[in-house]
Amino acid sequence: MPATRNATSTTARTTGRQARPIVSIGPARARQTRSSISLSAPLARDSAPRVLLPVTLEGSADYLCAQRRALLRSPLGVYVSHIDAHRARMAVWFDLARADVSFAIHTLLTTVPDATLGCLRPRLS
Repeated sequence: MPATRNATSTTARTTGRQARPIVSIGPARARQTRSSISLSAPLARDSAPRVLLPVTLEGSADYLCAQRRALLRSPLGVYVSHIDAHRARMAVWFDLARADVSFAIHTLLTTVPDATLGCLRPRLS
C-alpha cells in the first residue's frame, strides 16, 4: 500500500515539527498566475525614453566577424538594433534605455576597446 502525505502527517505530530501548508502547484497554479497579470497596463520600462548608440569598428573581414560574435555573445547582444557591414567597416546600433547607457559604454570598452562610439541620438518611435 503506497504511503501518502498530508499536512498533518503522523511524523509531524510525533517529532514536534509544525505541519507545512499545502501549496497548489501545476496547471491550477499557472492559471491563477496568468489571470492575475494585467496585460492592458504597460510596464514602466516600456515608456522610458530610449536612445540609439552607434558604434563603428574597422578592420579585416575576419576581424570584424570575430568582433561581431563577441558583441552578440556579450550582455550587450540584447541591445543590438541592427548591424551595417560594408567592406572593412562595421556599424552596430544599440537601442538603449537611458538608465542602461553607463552599463553599455562600460561593457563596450571592455569587450571591444578599439571601437569608435558615436553620439547618442533619441530613438523615434
